[in-house]
Amino acid sequence: MIFGSVVVALVAMVGVASALLSPHNSFPPPASYFEDSSTTVKSVDGLALSLLLNSTRIRPGQGISITVQEKNTLSTVNNVSTSAHWPLRGLSVGPCGPLNFPVGVAIIQGYYDSSSVSAGRPLGLYQPEQHSCPAILSEIDAYVFQPSSDRASIVGSCTPEPCFAENMSSTVGARGYWIESLLPSAAFSEFAPGLYTAVGGDEWGTLAVLHFLVAQTTGVQGLVLRVVQDSSGQPMGGVTVTAGPASSKKDVAFLAQRRRTRRTAPGGYPFRTRLGNITSSGSEASIRAPMESSNCSEIGPRT
Repeated sequence: MIFGSVVVALVAMVGVASALLSPHNSFPPPASYFEDSSTTVKSVDGLALSLLLNSTRIRPGQGISITVQEKNTLSTVNNVSTSAHWPLRGLSVGPCGPLNFPVGVAIIQGYYDSSSVSAGRPLGLYQPEQHSCPAILSEIDAYVFQPSSDRASIVGSCTPEPCFAENMSSTVGARGYWIESLLPSAAFSEFAPGLYTAVGGDEWGTLAVLHFLVAQTTGVQGLVLRVVQDSSGQPMGGVTVTAGPASSKKDVAFLAQRRRTRRTAPGGYPFRTRLGNITSSGSEASIRAPMESSNCSEIGPRT
């Protein structure tokens, strides 16, 4: 038996495993642990598209707030012609669509990245009924951005020009979505436990993607697993649990998975523990169990 110095980490949420069953509703690669609440993507002609979440973890019934912004990164006035090359259907800043903005947001159930998000279906964030919409220009030809700013004058179907100036940013809030049916009215559903993709896009085809997790409890915020060594140098499977408010005892089982090689068959080293007496935010509890680490490729929760 050969022991190595292997470090493996996984962030998991207790209480959501049963909701994470579909290919796009499973935990992402280690590089995307819902730690990023903002992202900025280069767009066209000196523009940058930014997306911001107020949180990456919420409980059912709580809302998520998404802000999208188009900003001129140049230190000079930037006249950018319109394109209408939206990268995804359903991008909007409200029930009336993108209005006069060149940006919009959407929420898709499941985990998608920028290369696969087109396969997702944006959720209906607004009740499907008639809405009183603000004035929407019949034609927009260009956005004239101020230097190093998201404020732009809109050039289009108005005289004299420009029509008006606005900050090219908008915030959308949601705590669920509407489901249309054959019934006279649509039904509202809160975000169910699981993974969700927040998408921001502009009419020049740029996409920005972030993710948030809806968990049934905030009692255990995260499980961080790693292979460590004890005082004698023997590899140990270490688990550190950071507790949130009102945490109670939890039974959690884990499996340290071996990679298949010429000398080993698929398998793992399961161990179960009870997490108790974690009652205040920020407190920690740790457990360790012996394990072989030379062929360890993954550590994760067992359901």
